[in-house]
Amino acid sequence: MDLGELRTSAASIGSRTKIDHAATLAEYMEEHQDRMFWPSSGVRALLRVFPAAPTASIAVSQAEADELILWTGDIRSWADWPANTLGRYEVISGPSDVNFDYYPSWSGDRRLVAVDMETAQRSGLVR
Repeated sequence: MDLGELRTSAASIGSRTKIDHAATLAEYMEEHQDRMFWPSSGVRALLRVFPAAPTASIAVSQAEADELILWTGDIRSWADWPANTLGRYEVISGPSDVNFDYYPSWSGDRRLVAVDMETAQRSGLVR
């Protein structure tokens, strides 16, 4: 980790209560229009209150989705989060106080996380 990353991480901790998760999610979906997303039930609730979200990229079924988007609290057991693979998770929104790929069971503030559907299905994040 370099000095810039440390500063960004520290700033995200201090401003974590001011994060607009809905706007950050919409921005992520717009930046990745080539992908189809399967939102968890918690993320679906967030999308309902944010009308500007790009709904065209929301998959009709898990089978056609490229990525699962979920809140970290949507998974009942932290044991279901596989760890120690760099690049497995993309934290869309939330503090960057920890490397989520290596510490997905980190407690604390909720994060919006994207993971490819194949990994999500194989690890039991979706059923």
